[in-house]
Amino acid sequence: MRKYLSFLLILNFSLLSDPLCYGSGTLKSDFTQKSGESPQQGFTVGFNIDAHSILQNDHEDQTIRDLLEAHIRLVRIEYNGFNFDGSFSTEGEQYIRARYKEFINKLNHHGIKTILLLASMSFQSDGGERPPHYYNSTQMNYFINALIGSDRAIIPDFYAESGGGVRIFEIWNEPNWTWRVDESELARVFQIIYTYTKSNYREDPVSILAGAFDSGKGDNTGGNHENVRSYLYNFYNSNSRYYRLNNHWPFDGISLHPYGWFRVPGDGLVEHVNKVYLDTMKYFGDSTTPLWITEIGSIASADDGHVEQISEILNIIKENKIALRIRSLVYFTLRYFNAQDVKYHYGFVREDGFRRSSYDLIQEFLKPKTSPVDKTKDKFLE
Repeated sequence: MRKYLSFLLILNFSLLSDPLCYGSGTLKSDFTQKSGESPQQGFTVGFNIDAHSILQNDHEDQTIRDLLEAHIRLVRIEYNGFNFDGSFSTEGEQYIRARYKEFINKLNHHGIKTILLLASMSFQSDGGERPPHYYNSTQMNYFINALIGSDRAIIPDFYAESGGGVRIFEIWNEPNWTWRVDESELARVFQIIYTYTKSNYREDPVSILAGAFDSGKGDNTGGNHENVRSYLYNFYNSNSRYYRLNNHWPFDGISLHPYGWFRVPGDGLVEHVNKVYLDTMKYFGDSTTPLWITEIGSIASADDGHVEQISEILNIIKENKIALRIRSLVYFTLRYFNAQDVKYHYGFVREDGFRRSSYDLIQEFLKPKTSPVDKTKDKFLE
């Protein structure tokens, strides 16, 4: 689905006491919310947030309040404030980037880390949501240049000026369906970006997430196994020579958007993850790279239906062994602004701050086991 500048909030709780590791990139132990650990199996639960609307409406403080009161310590921010031709020197982009870095630093001040999603969605054909063509090599070269082409490029800039808040970068979005990139071309992009980040950030490394692969076809009854399985197979195959030369893949995690699969009768979501992702990865000898579900959600506008579907998604992952490979379960979306917006059906918190029962469900699930949050330590909880 179309997204402009948006976030993904992630509520963090851990199965293991050790920091989560993704290839050669290691997350620091402070990514784990110690006071909000859950007795449940360890994966990260999350929300998507429309950052553009939050900044435009000056809702930063309320957003931080929502995060802290739900024991959230990790967010995902989608940043595409640059021209597709690779330029990003305009006054407008400079202002957007400055506001994002300011907000990320503010989040980091409150102990909330950031996954930065980097994807260009500005180039589309015939005004359509899903361009019928594939992004070509010239266009992807512009994209690479915008990310790592200079000290002012996006990755080094956010890395240096986020106060340590950004150490995870998710590259591209739904390449097999919504914003299409040929598998071999996407593999080339990851090999260049991964090599750059691992060479330049050795002492304080970053993690690179590949994807996010779209598992459905825009509906809510599941999609086509073969579409994403074929794409993932070709993506891995295009990276096989890189693996043979370097003994590691050019990414630290695989992200996916399995919209609809939890509503397929039986074990639809579990079967999809096993057949499409784990079996394909195993075929190429990859039995360790974790999966990040970075978008999934309920379309129910009625409160009771929303609670039921959100709970169903959580329980499917929690009660199945695939949770051992899944590092995030990210719900779309935390906040909705009007009934005409698609986020109205998915949202957990209304623009005026009213929280649906589904928000309370997530909050209760992540409630600290021991002592409550000390409200004197943060002005947003006064």
